[in-house]
Amino acid sequence: MGFVKDITDQMRAEEETLESQNFLVNLLEAIPAPVFYKDIEGRYLGFNMAYEDFFGKSKEELIGKNVFDISPVELATVYHAKDEELFKRLGIQTYETQVKDAQSIFHDVVFNKASTVDSFGYETKNDEKEKIQDTFKKYKREQSHSIKVSKICEGIATRMDFNEHDVSQIRTAGLMHDIGKIDIEEEFNKIKRHPEKGYRIVRIVKQFTEIAKYVLQHHEKWDGTGYPRGLKGEEISVPARIIAVADAYDAMTTNRVYAKALSKEEAINEIKRCSGTQFDPEIVEVFMKILVTEYIT
Repeated sequence: MGFVKDITDQMRAEEETLESQNFLVNLLEAIPAPVFYKDIEGRYLGFNMAYEDFFGKSKEELIGKNVFDISPVELATVYHAKDEELFKRLGIQTYETQVKDAQSIFHDVVFNKASTVDSFGYETKNDEKEKIQDTFKKYKREQSHSIKVSKICEGIATRMDFNEHDVSQIRTAGLMHDIGKIDIEEEFNKIKRHPEKGYRIVRIVKQFTEIAKYVLQHHEKWDGTGYPRGLKGEEISVPARIIAVADAYDAMTTNRVYAKALSKEEAINEIKRCSGTQFDPEIVEVFMKILVTEYIT
C-alpha cells in the first residue's frame, strides 16, 4: 500500500524561506561592522565577514555554539544574561562591555542588539508562531518592495551623475529605507514611526551615518508637510528626495494591505500631480526620463 502526499505548498514555502535567508544574509554582509545572529537558545546561527575578520573566528568554529563555548566565563556570563533579557521581548538593546579580538586584545565596545522573529526558519516558541507568520509575510512583502525601490534609486542617482560611491550609498539607502517597519503594526499612526525606528537601527553602524539620515527623511515632503520633522525643500537631503519618488512609485504600482495597485500610467500621473508639493520637481523630471530604461518595469 502506498500513499501520495502533495507537498507543492511545502516546497514553495521552503523556497521562499531560502530566498529570504539569502536576501538577509547579503544585506548583513554589506554592513562593514561586525554583525552576528543567534537563535532563542543563544546558539550562533551566523555572522558577517566583518565579524569574522575582527574576532578571527570562522563559521565552522562558531555555528551552533554559545558564548560559554567561546568566551571567558566572566564575559560569557554577562553576554548570556543580556541575551536572556533581550529574548524576553522584541526590541533593541544597547550596552557597554568588553570583547577580545583576534589578537587577544580587549576592546571597550557598545553592543547594539535587536530581537526579532524567526526569518531563518529555525524552531521558535509555540506562543510566538502566529506573530512570526504574520511578520514573515510582511517581511516578504517589504523585501520585494525594498529591492525594487533600491533599483529605481540607483537609476535616478546614475542619471543625475552621482559618483560611484554616492550611487552605492543611495542604492543601499533604498534597500534599507523601510527597515523600521519590521514588527510595527500596520496602523497609520504607528507606521509613521518607522523612519525614526529605521534611523535608530541603521545608525548603529558608524559607516552608515549618512544612510541613516536618508532613512529618517524619506517621508519628508517638498512642501514641508511630511514627517517626522516637517522638513521642506532643500532641507531634505537629495538621496531622501530620490527615495521618496522611488518609494511612492513602487507602493502605488503594488497591491498593498491598504490599497489596490494602480496602473503604471495612473502612478506616473499621480507623481506628476504631486511634483512641487510632495516631490522635488527636478527628481520627478529625472524619474520620468528613466521610465523607459532598464531600471523600471
